[in-house]
Amino acid sequence: MSHTPTRDLVDHLSTNLAALTSGTNLFDSQVRAPHTGGVPEDAVFVWGTGGPLPERTMGEPDEVCRTVIHFRVRHQKAATGLTWARDILEEIQGVAIATYLDVYRLIAEPRALGQDSDGRNYFGGEVMMVYISD
Repeated sequence: MSHTPTRDLVDHLSTNLAALTSGTNLFDSQVRAPHTGGVPEDAVFVWGTGGPLPERTMGEPDEVCRTVIHFRVRHQKAATGLTWARDILEEIQGVAIATYLDVYRLIAEPRALGQDSDGRNYFGGEVMMVYISD
């Protein structure tokens, strides 16, 4: 089975968090400017940046892969943005996503990333997704 960690995480979050809908306010991409291509001001962005080298399992051709996934929440209201970021981290804790050996958060609390020039608040965090290579 082919693994697309960012897409799989977006699908999981969209299914399990009522406030987030894939393609509406939850995107499999780096942060994009509001009002471009249907992106609202209040949105969540999820993207991967690779991870450590795959590890070969003893005597097997398969490798254990770890992918670091970043998420950024942008919201006009700081309290709501923080709630979305916390909800994402809580959803990740102990979650089982089909075909993944493990999915876990890399931080305990969302990171407050400040505001942009238009006063929108940003929060973020990282998630690790572990799977066996195809």
